[in-house]
Amino acid sequence: MRRVGVLHRDQLLVDGYRGVLAAVQQARSPVAIAETAAEYARQVLEADGASVTQVAEDHYSYLAVSGRAVPRRGGVVPLAGSFTGSVVATRQARIFGLEGANAATLERAATTGIASGMVAPVLVDSRVVGTIGVTSSAERAFDVVALDALVGFADLLATAWSLHELRAAADARGTREALVSFAAEVVEAAEGIERLSRRLVSEVECHTERALAEAITAAAEQLARSAAEVSAGRPPR
Repeated sequence: MRRVGVLHRDQLLVDGYRGVLAAVQQARSPVAIAETAAEYARQVLEADGASVTQVAEDHYSYLAVSGRAVPRRGGVVPLAGSFTGSVVATRQARIFGLEGANAATLERAATTGIASGMVAPVLVDSRVVGTIGVTSSAERAFDVVALDALVGFADLLATAWSLHELRAAADARGTREALVSFAAEVVEAAEGIERLSRRLVSEVECHTERALAEAITAAAEQLARSAAEVSAGRPPR
């Protein structure tokens, strides 16, 4: 995010968040949402590569990748000894650099050509269910401003995945009780998006606030419509 002006950078950030919100509105699959987030994160943060992972008990797997010098989609890596593993353990977004990295990390960096990067955890119900990260062949390519933007993508992913899980569970049960329960969760998710919007707006320049607020409002309105449908006994679309 160093090579572009403030106006252009912030507009890219808004476009990226809006793109992920659109995926939420369309109730796409978790993989499709992950692909959207990875692609926008790579473009907005001017990274060479981006990836979204799914975290299991002792390993993580690549759900989506974008760009070059990226792992194979579906590839599985042990959490132990990995930079991603440290992010999962601490539940904190971090910037990666070659300085002070352990031997295993340096070896992987030499193989892939990655000199810097950053990873943010995706938290659902206080659990780390995945991560989103970006990488660069240049050293010190990212700063704390970029890290904050990546955390925004992680927060949106968490909301998107939560909503998808709730929708799938309601559809599978197919009962009115399940659908009404889903409606309540949808409203809560909409409120969560609105809370997130307040934080995101504070991180961009004032000239982008209107566009970002409009994107958030559109997402919340779509969720509210879904809630009304299921409350009336109709399956959500």
